[in-house]
Order: sequence, then C-alpha cells, then structure tokens
Amino acid sequence: MLTDMTITVKQFVDGVTKVAVDVSPGIVNQGGDSEPLTMTVIANVDPHTRYTESDELGIVEGSNRVRGNVRMILPKNTEYTFTVKVAENGRTVFTGNTVEKIKLNEIRFNTPVTYELVEEGIPPVATKSPGFHGLIAISGILLVYGIISRTKNRR
Repeated sequence: MLTDMTITVKQFVDGVTKVAVDVSPGIVNQGGDSEPLTMTVIANVDPHTRYTESDELGIVEGSNRVRGNVRMILPKNTEYTFTVKVAENGRTVFTGNTVEKIKLNEIRFNTPVTYELVEEGIPPVATKSPGFHGLIAISGILLVYGIISRTKNRR
C-alpha cells in the first residue's frame, strides 16, 4: 500500500531552468513477504509529456515499511502530477497519484515536502476537523453568562 511521497529539490541544472529532484514514495507491506518490488515514478506535465524513473526495492518483509528513492531532472517552472506504480514480478500491484498539482519553483532548496498519494480508482477523502466548534462556542457563551451573573449578584 502506498503511503505518501516526499519531494526534495537538491540541485539546479542548466543555470536555473531545470532542477534535480529526489522523489521518495513510501509503501507499507500489509501481508506476508513480497517478491522483489520495482517502483516507477512518473512526473506528468500533460498527456503527452512525462518523465519516468524507477527504483528496485527488493523483497519487503511482512508488515514493514520502505521508501523508494529516485532522482529526476525536471524543468523548474512547470506544474506536475506524480504517479507511482509498484510492480511485483512485472505485474503492477499498486498505483497511486498525487491529489494536487505540484510546482517545483515553490519548493525551497533542500527542504523536503510531503504529499499525499491516493490509490488509483479510490476517490480522495476530505479531511474533516472534529466537531468541536459548537462545543467551544457553547462553552464560551456559558463562561460569559457566568461572569455576567456573578457581577450582577455582587451589586
């Protein structure tokens, strides 16, 4: 199962038009030991332009986590979506995509930024904050009421 993906801009190439980027997707093996795994990272600009690199992860033992790591040379002033594919014995077992478009020129040099990977075919889940807003508002109103009633009783 894919977890997340970390991107770090490591070096400027061709002046400042291209950058060397380390892309590090994470996976969790939820079952028994795997066969040798290969992770492929695809940086998509549009349907016709994509950059691809892969990493041999080897065998991942049951219930362990591992991070792949590829270095890509990409144009800096472009928006990307990333696709990560994990293959076992040549058969793709997981495919995940980034939810948002990533602008490399907005990532600071040598500062890792983590992005969520969503398994292909599963809609992204919107994160909700717990419903404490109403509880906090009622507590505030009761506090103000208590202070006002105390000051009235003292007079």
